[in-house]
Amino acid sequence: IEKRVLQDASIIGRTFWLSGLLELAASHLPNSTEVTRSAVLQTLDSLVQRDFIVETEKPARSPLEHDRVFSFKHVLIRDVVYNNIPRARRSQAHAEIALWLEERTSGRSEQFVELLAYHYQQALANWSATLEMPLQLPFSRAELRSRAIHYLTMAGDQALRSYYTIRAIQAYSEALDLLEGSNVDALTLG
Repeated sequence: IEKRVLQDASIIGRTFWLSGLLELAASHLPNSTEVTRSAVLQTLDSLVQRDFIVETEKPARSPLEHDRVFSFKHVLIRDVVYNNIPRARRSQAHAEIALWLEERTSGRSEQFVELLAYHYQQALANWSATLEMPLQLPFSRAELRSRAIHYLTMAGDQALRSYYTIRAIQAYSEALDLLEGSNVDALTLG
C-alpha cells in the first residue's frame, strides 16, 4: 500500500492533501471508507517516519477546510515515483483528481485554475492514441482537451490581470497548441 499511496501523492504534486489521497485511494482500495482512511493514515505516518514526506505546518491552499497537507521531502523522490507509474494510470489519476478538484472548488475555482489546468493537461498528455484508456473516465479525449483549454485560458487571464505577462503568454500558447491539435485530430480522423 505504501507504493500506491506514494504514487497517488505524486500524481497530486509535490505538495498534496489527505483528502485528495483518499479520493484516489477509494478508486483502487475496495474497502470501506473508514478502513481506507485508516490504511492511508497509517501509511502516511510510516512515510513520514522513513523521511519520504513531511506534514506541512504552514497552512497551504487546500480544496477542503482543515485538511492535512503533506509534501515530498525532496522533489526527486516525487519525480522517481511519478515516472514509474504507467502512462494510462497517470492519465486516469490526473483526470480523477481534476474532476475532484472541480467539484470541491465549485464557486471558487479561480484559486485553483493553475492546478486544474495542470491536471487536465497531464491527463491529456499521458493519454496517447496507442494507449487503451480505462473505462472509468466520464468523458472523451475531446472533452479532456476542452477542459484543459478552458482552464489554461482562465490561468492566462488570471496571470495577465496580475501582470505576470510571461505566464499569461505561456498559458495562452499552451491553450493554442491544444486548439491546433484538436483541429489536426479533426482533419486526420474526419
